[in-house]
Amino acid sequence: ARRWRPAVGIGLRWVDRPHLRLTGELLLGWLIQGEPLDRRGPNAEARLRLATPVGRIAPYLTLGTQHTILPDRTRVIRESGTSVDWSARHEWTLKASLGLAVTINHRVGLDLGVDLAWVGAPDSIGIPGLHLGVLFGGGPRGAQ
Repeated sequence: ARRWRPAVGIGLRWVDRPHLRLTGELLLGWLIQGEPLDRRGPNAEARLRLATPVGRIAPYLTLGTQHTILPDRTRVIRESGTSVDWSARHEWTLKASLGLAVTINHRVGLDLGVDLAWVGAPDSIGIPGLHLGVLFGGGPRGAQ
C-alpha cells in the first residue's frame, strides 16, 4: 500500500460479442508513492482489455502503458539567498492485469484484479499489486 494511483477513465468496446469483448481504455490520474522512493505526479494510462463474459462475471486480461510526470524541486541555499529550480522527469510503466469484473446491475459493476507492473521500464520491475475498481455505464448490449 505504498503506491496509490487514483484515476478516472473512459472505455470504448471495439468488439462486443456474447462471449468476447475487446475494450480500449484511457485513464487520467495522480500517482502517490510513499517512502522510501517518494514520488508524486500526474499520469495517464492507455490499455487494451480482453474479457470473456459468462453471465454476471467476466474474467479478463489487460495490457497497458502508463506515463507519469514527476516534478523535482532543487533548493539551493547560499549566502546571497535561496534559489529554487523545478524540473520534470518521465516514468514509464508497462502493465498487465488479470482480473474479474462482476455486474451488480445494468449500469454498475465491480472490478478486482492482480497487477504485474514493469515500473520505470526498462530499468526495474515492480512487485505485483492489487486493484479494486467501480465501473459505471455500459448497460445491456444494444442499449443507448
